[in-house]
Amino acid sequence: MATPNNNLNILPFYDSVEKQNHRKTYAFNQTFNLISENVRILPFQFRRNREDAYIQETAVMTEGAINDLGQTLSTPGYFRTSVTNNAVMFQYSGGSLFYSGEIQDSGLAGVAYFDEIGNFISSEFTALLTYLNVPMSIPVNTKFIGACSFGSEPKINSLGVLNKVNFINLESGEIKDILNESILAGLGVLEFSSEGYDLVINPSLLILPSTTLNLGNHYLEIGDTAGNVFFSEVFNVVQNVNSYLKISYWDEANFIHTDGHIDYSIPYKNYVYLPTEIGKPEYPFEEQAQKRDGYTFIEKQISEKKYKFTFIAPEFLCDALRIVRMHDHIEINSKGETYNVENIIFDPKWKDQGDLAVIETEFECDTVMKKIGKSISASGGSGSFNNDFNNDFNNN
Repeated sequence: MATPNNNLNILPFYDSVEKQNHRKTYAFNQTFNLISENVRILPFQFRRNREDAYIQETAVMTEGAINDLGQTLSTPGYFRTSVTNNAVMFQYSGGSLFYSGEIQDSGLAGVAYFDEIGNFISSEFTALLTYLNVPMSIPVNTKFIGACSFGSEPKINSLGVLNKVNFINLESGEIKDILNESILAGLGVLEFSSEGYDLVINPSLLILPSTTLNLGNHYLEIGDTAGNVFFSEVFNVVQNVNSYLKISYWDEANFIHTDGHIDYSIPYKNYVYLPTEIGKPEYPFEEQAQKRDGYTFIEKQISEKKYKFTFIAPEFLCDALRIVRMHDHIEINSKGETYNVENIIFDPKWKDQGDLAVIETEFECDTVMKKIGKSISASGGSGSFNNDFNNDFNNN
């Protein structure tokens, strides 16, 4: 999710469609030309707060009375999933679950697991603690789960899964469901329960397997079964990206920041296409020398080459690109050439009106040339007055 001061995605996501860049008053309803291919979606990863992603499971009636360890009605202050019937359990059909409850009696367990005919398998959450959405270690043959808690009924929560990816035309409002295509192409959720958030990630490594995206300005609407809905920034789908300059950047390890991290544990590369080209390089030259007797003696010379290009970008793209130079790997592709970048600088200069900045960019590759010293030719003599080249010049 893009926060007001910390967007790190080339393709940002918002909790409201009204936060899209072109809807700002000073953008005058003009959309930025954020280029995307018609066979894949730009890479992104945004944060989903874990507390907003839980779905409370509903207890069901089971046939017969299964007496779970997390009971009993006779224990003062303890509640099962329902205090009205000992045969009320959670039915398990797969997936991750999370327990919330409180245990104050060493003889009770917060959760007990049973097979399909009601045989006890195992239990957990026996420590005298208060548990809040703690991951459950569910045995393989589990079909029913019993639970209890002190002071209030226990909660068994599941985690919302992605159930909606809509590709929406900005002008017409036409909606295309690409959920299955996106998941097959790599879209998913990485869970970080101990950190209190998950990451919705599209690595953009694979093409959409059996569809191509319609050309023009579109945005994504992504939803999950917990009711969360996220909207992307508007991007322009094109058929061919070969004429654009492409900047790719990635790290060897996860990139940690205040609001979480960018996850590089899976093969993940950020990239952006820009309608510009490299030109008018500069050639800085550094020289160290000494002057003696009217002659200049060169000690060291360094020659560099700095590549340059310029492009236009709105604030959300300036935000994302500010961390490019902090990454381990930076690569630029333009006109069939690949540049392995060692250093890059983006210098935005905002226009007086509107939402855009002109970004002057310069970068360096491994093009530094260095020379130590410089040979000279002796003149006016051979270097020894009698050609024996000993120290007879020293008369002391």
